[in-house]
Amino acid sequence: MATIFESGLETETDAFTTEWDSKTVSVGNSLTVASGAGEYNSGVKGGKVLVDGDGLNCYVKKSFTEGSEFYCRAYFKLPSGLAYDSEYKVPIEFSVQDGTTGVAYAWVRGDGSATFQLQFKLRHAGGLATIYQGGVGSLSLNVWHYVEMHWVKGTGANGGLECKLDGALLDSELTYDCTAYDVDNIVFGVTGDGDDISGSQSIYFDDVEVNDSAWPGAVSSGVEIAPGTLTTALQMFNPIVKNNSGLWDMGPYIYTEAETGVAINPPLLQTQLQIHDPVVYAVDVPTAVAPPLLQTNIQMFNPAVNVGTFRNRIASMLHLIMGR
Repeated sequence: MATIFESGLETETDAFTTEWDSKTVSVGNSLTVASGAGEYNSGVKGGKVLVDGDGLNCYVKKSFTEGSEFYCRAYFKLPSGLAYDSEYKVPIEFSVQDGTTGVAYAWVRGDGSATFQLQFKLRHAGGLATIYQGGVGSLSLNVWHYVEMHWVKGTGANGGLECKLDGALLDSELTYDCTAYDVDNIVFGVTGDGDDISGSQSIYFDDVEVNDSAWPGAVSSGVEIAPGTLTTALQMFNPIVKNNSGLWDMGPYIYTEAETGVAINPPLLQTQLQIHDPVVYAVDVPTAVAPPLLQTNIQMFNPAVNVGTFRNRIASMLHLIMGR
């Protein structure tokens, strides 16, 4: 399924030029993005069409590439005080168009009492036909509904319109010649008959989708899943490291306890870690070595020469000889 257009109004602004292309609002009416309680179907935002009973138009528009077959969906909520003036219809319109020509419509219609229903119309070679009116498909006020239309251009008498309300098929008429039209835009709001609404009324819309291959169906809603809580105990050991022999628990160690409260206590991993005192002592300076001194005796003879006696002359000669 190729989604052509999708808007949940989550990023839209009051200008309606972010997800949508434009809006048309007559004096006295207003068209805004709403985020109050009950003003959106999903997410946190929705569209709010406020009609004061006098202004004619109040609608948004989105254009896309024309094609020969489209499925579209829109959620809407009617106000609890919805009423009309002189006519038996409330002109709230969800339609696909060819340019400015309406091709397939889903209108909210009153039956003259407090009951409101959907009326589908189709433009084809023979004019404007009412596809569904009355009977099933009663609309509750102040409740979110979603409407779906399936438009087929066809090749002759095999085009037409199928319609659903809240997922239930209301009608299927694929026997019309719709070859003169190509759908290229979608519209939601009040178009041209806002003065039929009595007083000031707010109509809400949300979760609009257009695709080319299958019924969009309802917007899926998230389911909150609350599984049982897993009880986990975390035991932290004091990782003190001693500077001598000792035990060190290599914590933290994580273990779980079942919800029944039965503790699972595996043996702790015991590791011995010995840390030596990393004190480094200074290296002693070597003590000076004092070896024994070399003792040397030197005898020096007195070189004195005495003159006079023979003995002395002999001694002098010996001295001279040895001195050499």
